Order: sequence, then C-alpha cells, then structure tokens
Amino acid sequence: MRRSEACSLSWSDVDIPSGVVNVHRNKNKKARSVFIGVKTRRALLRYRRSISPEDNDALFQTQTGTRLTPSGFRQVLRRISEKSGIPFSAHDLRRTFATLSLKAGMNVLHLQSLLGHSSLEMTRRYVQMMKDDLVEAHKAHGPIDSFNIAG
Repeated sequence: MRRSEACSLSWSDVDIPSGVVNVHRNKNKKARSVFIGVKTRRALLRYRRSISPEDNDALFQTQTGTRLTPSGFRQVLRRISEKSGIPFSAHDLRRTFATLSLKAGMNVLHLQSLLGHSSLEMTRRYVQMMKDDLVEAHKAHGPIDSFNIAG
C-alpha cells in the first residue's frame, strides 16, 4: 500500500481471519483489496490490544488515539531507519515488496492489482528495476567474465 492508503485504513477495513484489507481511499480513486499474511495478522492483533480497537477507529493511531497522518507515518519510519542504521522510506518498502514478489514468481498482472497501478506500464518499471539489478549482479559476479586465465 501507499503511505496515504495505510493511514486512511480503519479496523473495519481489515478482515483478520482472511487477511483481506480493503483499500478505499487511494490514488486512483478505485477501491481494491490487498492481503496480509499470518505474521502480519498476528502483529496487528498484538497491536490492537494496546490501542483503541473499535471498528471505525483508525488502524494506525498516534499515542493520543488520533489517526496517524502520512507525514507522521514518515516520521515513524525515519526514526526506525535511524535506529536500525538502514536507510529506507515507505516507498522503499513498497518497491521492495514488488521486487521480491516478482523475484518469487508473482504474475505481473497480480502485482499490478495489488499495487493499485492503473496501468501495466507503471508495474513494468518495477520489472525493469529487477532486470537492472540482475545485470549489475552478473557484471560483478558472472563466472565467465570474472575467470582469469594466466597466459
């Protein structure tokens, strides 16, 4: 999901048993469903016990119980990034999800739907990024080009 989409979620948008998350407020003005796995659902259940868990309450809340804003979400991620020593943003996480999904064999049309892209061209940019990564990896580690023959 995009950062703004995650911030607009309420508990009623998440079906914990099935893992279906209904995204209503998104960039393309088209509702879509995304899915969360078992580990994420367990984490959400633990989180829910520590906050206001009513169905119409915001899924991601501040310490005072108000809806977390996209800029607040950015600040939370920035703090996590600084503490971990790993630089990343919300968009980096989204791009990583897309890239790892493609590398694991996900159909590009399924990924397009999950990412909420209105065109396949936008999703193709993620595919191209993956190809660029592979080209660089091959340049650095390809066995034939890095094999030295003393002669």
